[in-house]
Formats: sequence, structure tokens, C-alpha cells
Amino acid sequence: MALSIAALALRPDAPALTPDQARMMAAPALADALLATGHPSAVEALVGTEGMVPPPPPGPTEITPITLYLKAAPSRQKGFCERIVAQIALQPAQRLGGRRLAPALPDRLATSIAYRWIGNDRGKTACEAPRWNFFAPDPAETASVLKAVRLLARAQQEAKAGKSLPFPISVDDQYGPQMLEFERSHPALLPLPGLKIITDGQQALADLPMEAIRYAGPADRAFPMLLKPAELAPRRGIAVEAMTLFLADRWTASMVLGGRRIVLLRLRRAIPAPF
Repeated sequence: MALSIAALALRPDAPALTPDQARMMAAPALADALLATGHPSAVEALVGTEGMVPPPPPGPTEITPITLYLKAAPSRQKGFCERIVAQIALQPAQRLGGRRLAPALPDRLATSIAYRWIGNDRGKTACEAPRWNFFAPDPAETASVLKAVRLLARAQQEAKAGKSLPFPISVDDQYGPQMLEFERSHPALLPLPGLKIITDGQQALADLPMEAIRYAGPADRAFPMLLKPAELAPRRGIAVEAMTLFLADRWTASMVLGGRRIVLLRLRRAIPAPF
């Protein structure tokens, strides 16, 4: 990328903002207001938290997080796009009543690199995707995580070509039966096109949405844990790695790696929690 994480900094004369003011600003303008000159353009911004999180602790002040997703570009890591994610915390702001907060200056900046698998697609628009199609591994684990993604992508190409795969695959499809039962219970609704129960592991692998990985990292930090303890024992004296990927909003792929190959793959398709 044109700019490294180390080059990013907060703008020294950044204005004080309320969360409502920040939400009303387009992502590029918000990045210009908060980051020092020379940063890549921001394409998305998230003000506050997202998803199901506990409310802020009681007290006279509240800290607002702002996350800026900077423009992605082809990575030096073969097969990937990458982008910088800038996480900014505003200074503690006084509560003015209800959910209103007083304006506050940016206080802290943390950065990470998020990746997206694009394979051999190096076209101009290959990196254009919403934030939830990128994953940000722990920096200390990036090499292992990207290796796991590449190995899974290579196996997918072999599955698509109908080749015999040198490792066992299992698939647990909970989504298909649940959605088919829902359709049977609601005959007035239009059926989902192409919906079926997936029982063939190789076909499931071929259909994985590799371009929409949301998490990739050690399996013991992911839920659900699809691998069994006995499957994580060293094989022929060689230690194994266990990696899990969440893909799109339904697929979980957990794999055991031995050196530079997959030795076991478990796939699960399910409606994500808390539903």
C-alpha cells in the first residue's frame, strides 16, 4: 500500500465533534477532519459500536469510538487486498441528557490491517467490497492465517475441478433444513431460489464464499469449535495448527493444518447467533 500504518497520525488541529456530527459527515470528510494530511481516503466510517454490545458504564462522561475503513488496494501478500482500519477514540465527553454528548476532540488512534481474498483477480475493482468482507488477523499470526486462507482457496479450486482431495471433509448443514421448514410453514412467501440441504463436503467446499471472509484465526478463539481435541494431536511427531474461518453470514470452516497442507476440514452452515 502507498502508506504504512506507522505513517498514520491524528490531525493536530482536529475539531471537536459530537457523535451526531460525526455520523452526518461522509467517510472521506470525517477522515480528513480526524487524520493528519496524507492518509488514504476513507470509504466507510462507523461511529459508535456495532452489534450487540453492553451499554456504556454509568457516569458523567462517555467515550465515543470512531472506526475509519481506508481505501483498499492489492496487497503485497499474493492473492489478497488489504486496507488500513483506523480506530479513533474521542476524549470523554459530558452527557447533556438522553443520548446527547458534548463535542470532544480525538484522543487515541489504533490501527490494524484487514485483508480480503481475491485470488488472481487483480482488476481495478477487485478490492471494492464492504467492510464485513475483510478480516483483520492478529499481527503476530498474520503469516499463519494467510497461509490457511491460501490453502483453503487452493483446495476449493481442486474441489471445483472435481479432483479427489487428500483430506477428509465433513459438512453440517443446519441452515438448509431450517429454511426449508420455514418455507413449508409459510407457504404464502416466495421460496428462496436454489435452496437445498447440502450433504456433500466437496460441493460445500466448492461453494464457499471465499471473497467474504469475516474472521480468520486460531480455532480455539472461535465459536463454534468444530474440531475435536483428539484431532489436534501431533501427527507423526509433527505439530498441527487449527484454524477457523467465518465466511459471509452462514459458513464456518475449521481446518487442521500439518505443515503446508490441510489434513482435516469441517464445514458448518447455520444461521448465526443469536438467532
